[in-house]
Amino acid sequence: MDRNFAIDRIVTMDDADPVGNVHFSRFISWQGQGREEFLIRCAPAFIDDIHTGRIVVTANCRCEYLSELKLGQTVSIRMAVHSARFNIMTLDFTYYRCEQSGETLVARGDQQVACVRRHAGELVPAGWPPEMVNAVEELGCDVSRAFVE
Repeated sequence: MDRNFAIDRIVTMDDADPVGNVHFSRFISWQGQGREEFLIRCAPAFIDDIHTGRIVVTANCRCEYLSELKLGQTVSIRMAVHSARFNIMTLDFTYYRCEQSGETLVARGDQQVACVRRHAGELVPAGWPPEMVNAVEELGCDVSRAFVE
């Protein structure tokens, strides 16, 4: 069982600084893109839920930079779901530079996200839709403590 959801990107000028190095903020942006692409591909009904009040918010995120990534290189961004407890999920990200000689880990990070709804102008905890819980379980995450509704 593959425990990662992977997306590959070619580094473009939009990702890099004038010297051609990927700007640190792009790695955080790629975390959000990976998470959203996972939802679109693996839990598409959740996207409709997002339009009707249930939302995913980022509680915190982190990234550790290990090596440079440059314009024109291919990066594989891999997301694993570390934990799903109550209305919170912790996502782990690894970033690999892909070359003919193999892959090199260039960064790693994590992100904690919460499922919430708007109620009387406030954000209140909400359960994950079953489709989302099933999708993260397929990645190997223990979902026994996830809040599902």
